Amino acid sequence: MGRIFLLLLISLPLITYSQNQNETVCYNNATPTSRQSSEIGILTHFGEGCLSSDVSVLQSDSQGLLNYGFNNRFSKGNTLVEDFSLDTEEFLSSVTFYAFKDDPRTDPVVDAVRIRIWDGAPTLPDSKVIYGTLTLNRLLGATFTGNYRTNERTIPDCIRPIMEVRAEIGTSLPAGDYWLEWQFEVQNFIPPYRTPPITILGQSETGNAIQSSDNGISYEPITDKGNGAAQGLPFVLYCAAKEPVVSTIPTMGQWGLISLSLMLLIIGVVQVKEDYALVPQVESN
Repeated sequence: MGRIFLLLLISLPLITYSQNQNETVCYNNATPTSRQSSEIGILTHFGEGCLSSDVSVLQSDSQGLLNYGFNNRFSKGNTLVEDFSLDTEEFLSSVTFYAFKDDPRTDPVVDAVRIRIWDGAPTLPDSKVIYGTLTLNRLLGATFTGNYRTNERTIPDCIRPIMEVRAEIGTSLPAGDYWLEWQFEVQNFIPPYRTPPITILGQSETGNAIQSSDNGISYEPITDKGNGAAQGLPFVLYCAAKEPVVSTIPTMGQWGLISLSLMLLIIGVVQVKEDYALVPQVESN
């Protein structure tokens, strides 16, 4: 009996959760001219920025734009929303957002990302949330892109490093039009992160994004304070070939497996002791 429990214990690490890692870009709002490209389409000047970096330049002189970016900070109740479309049914596995703060340090300090997906514009009465909440943290990680956000007069500036923020999604959607809503959480003493708008040289209007300042109760269009142009927001959606596959028995997670392992180990030890107690003892002369 003890041997059976020992075999079970040895086999436990083989009971795992396998996930498809073959992600591809299925929608790139950062590069409107190429929806399946992995390029960061918000960049406008290459090799001209801080330490020869690529730069996303606010067209402050040529277009009269004033907003470097737009806030979606959790503590202020701000969210950002932008539309996307799918040509076929897809399994959305993750999404990349872009953000910067007025701080030259290049270490990202995003604590949480919250995501919702709508089946229509949130400004319409019949639209509803079909995936996600503004309470669950979906953050996978954040890294410095090596790029900066500046204006036309200060292109070499090192003040606003752009971060890439990756978040998990994990849902299938049929072909159609949708709206993606997201929100960052950082500690209060850290300068707020802002999302730069889609930036195209010689063009002021770049999309139809909207923003909430009351945690998704009401919304208003995102427009630049300089010339009033409607702005679009960049993100890249990644899709997997199929949904994650669960092994033949339901996974319990790491702590569940540890607890079960300890329980089986204890039972096995007790059983071994019982088996030993049943063996006839030979007295020595």
